[in-house]
Amino acid sequence: MSDRKLTILAVADLHYTGLARQTAQPPQVRGELARIMLKKVFLRLKHMDVHPDLTLVLGDVLENGNGRNAQLDNVSIYSELLLSNIPFLAVPGNHDGDQKTFDEFFDHPQNFYTTGGYGFILYADSYKDSHDCARSETDLLRTLTL
Repeated sequence: MSDRKLTILAVADLHYTGLARQTAQPPQVRGELARIMLKKVFLRLKHMDVHPDLTLVLGDVLENGNGRNAQLDNVSIYSELLLSNIPFLAVPGNHDGDQKTFDEFFDHPQNFYTTGGYGFILYADSYKDSHDCARSETDLLRTLTL
């Protein structure tokens, strides 16, 4: 697609717990610090004069996306992403709750996203109770139509 280099900041498994603190998260995980750590990453990159073209958030933004106040916690992380002034894509993980709600909240593109001359197809696979992962028939077919 492009001869231009694309710099991506990949962020995964924040497991943020802000207002939704009613989870059974082990204390050593310290999910309440995720927002502060994300902010520090953006500040450090700016200090180092590093300017990513894209932040790719790879699931498990929250510890419990189905918990009370989970959407307020999403707002906190979303705000940090916006304040970075770096375009971002976010895909849900198995801790992020309802995929449709996540997709709407993070404005998840349904087909093909482009930035810097590069294209991205985002998938959000579903998880069973056994933690087996499956890709939907719709996602498999949409890949063939792009």
